[in-house]
Amino acid sequence: MATLISYTPQKAVSFNLSIGRLMSRYVRNPGPAASLSGKALALTAMLLYGCGTNERVENTGALSSEIKSTKIKRITDAELTSALHAAGQKIAAEATRSLENDPALEEGCNLPGKFGTIGEIKLRTGAEIGLLLAKDTSDSRLFAKETDLLKAYAYQARAGAALEDNLQKINDTLTVYYAPVDPGSVLFKKCGEAAGSPFVLWRVALNRKKVIQSLDK
Repeated sequence: MATLISYTPQKAVSFNLSIGRLMSRYVRNPGPAASLSGKALALTAMLLYGCGTNERVENTGALSSEIKSTKIKRITDAELTSALHAAGQKIAAEATRSLENDPALEEGCNLPGKFGTIGEIKLRTGAEIGLLLAKDTSDSRLFAKETDLLKAYAYQARAGAALEDNLQKINDTLTVYYAPVDPGSVLFKKCGEAAGSPFVLWRVALNRKKVIQSLDK
């Protein structure tokens, strides 16, 4: 890109000087030497230069737009954490409404991604969405940090404490949002009470790239 910018003006200046010499020659010698073919040559050169100028202006505008579109947006850790938390809340709330309105809610407790519009939500947000119960404290597919968090949720739920949402950075690429389902909701009764679980959690594994991109909108 730098080569293009530095090269184009030099070419234009050189061509401009050539046209200037050509035109001045015919202005100083307007006699027979200034033949019709000579005038036509000068006119053609001017037209070509004009086209080159327009093309250069258009290319410069396109280049400027490209640079602006690829400009790096800097965000702080606090801003990213806030954006991830907000994205998790929104996805969990949308998933709750979707699953509660599905006639096959009981089946959706185990495979929520197959019911309601949760599949569409996953596709749109790039997030992995699932429900966690007390039995999942021994799920080997979860990270150790997650099972420890579930055990803490289970302890608090059995003690009658109010559960709060939580955002956990599992590793450098994975951030998971956990949202307790309201104990008075249909979703809790169908999924939590039916399974003998003192809590029901939404697990939303967030797509950090999509969340960051959403900050530009």
